[in-house]
Amino acid sequence: RPADRLERLIERIDWMVPLAVLGALVIGLAGLTALLPADVSIPWSGTLAWQTSGLAVLLVAGAGRSAARLSREARAHVAALLSGLEAAAAKTRDESDRKTFIVDLACRLQHAASREECGALVLSQLATRIPCRQGMLATLADHGNLDVVARYGAPPAEQAPSRYAMADGLIGQCARDRKSIGIAVPADAAWRIRSGLGSSAPAELWMFPIEYGNDLVGVLELAMLCPLGAVERTLVDDVLAVVAMPLRNFMQCVRPD
Repeated sequence: RPADRLERLIERIDWMVPLAVLGALVIGLAGLTALLPADVSIPWSGTLAWQTSGLAVLLVAGAGRSAARLSREARAHVAALLSGLEAAAAKTRDESDRKTFIVDLACRLQHAASREECGALVLSQLATRIPCRQGMLATLADHGNLDVVARYGAPPAEQAPSRYAMADGLIGQCARDRKSIGIAVPADAAWRIRSGLGSSAPAELWMFPIEYGNDLVGVLELAMLCPLGAVERTLVDDVLAVVAMPLRNFMQCVRPD
């Protein structure tokens, strides 16, 4: 870790401080010796003083070079440490923002008057947080069918099925297996995401089972303009957990059995 490397670096610097101080003292003594009158004779005079001065200069120069090198390393480690702290702070902010979004969505779902309103709310809110430009939410109906209760950015209801059987395509497969399905869509695919400014092929198509406990509640389908990342996937999982209970409650009202 950057913090551990910085601590070891500081330990290496500790021994250089006394060395530099010693060198400075020796230089100072040698300088004082050189300034003494000629008739004053001390053991440190003459050649010994110059030899001592030379040794002190070498000690100080060596310590200075090592200190400069370690200073550069210290700056690099500090920069890495600060970068790690910034990344951790950004992750904390993102986590807090995600939790706030989920709490707000849960409060809105409590005031929804129908499963259609629940589905529309989930799709519209998800579209503000992830690169989803088309979506569909279907809930479990009688005889194991799936009724489409909400669409987002999709063709009109009269141009798309309003009910799927458990044997119908990937949606039925997702419901039967109760496992998420993600597939990459070729760029030249005939299926397009359309808007007033043009159209484009989705990058990925995802289907997620909606479960409450051990019960299947429905299926959420999303068409992504770019691949679904880990952060977006975590958000989708949280949304599925939040919407499962209100959808199940509405299903029980429709099917008291």
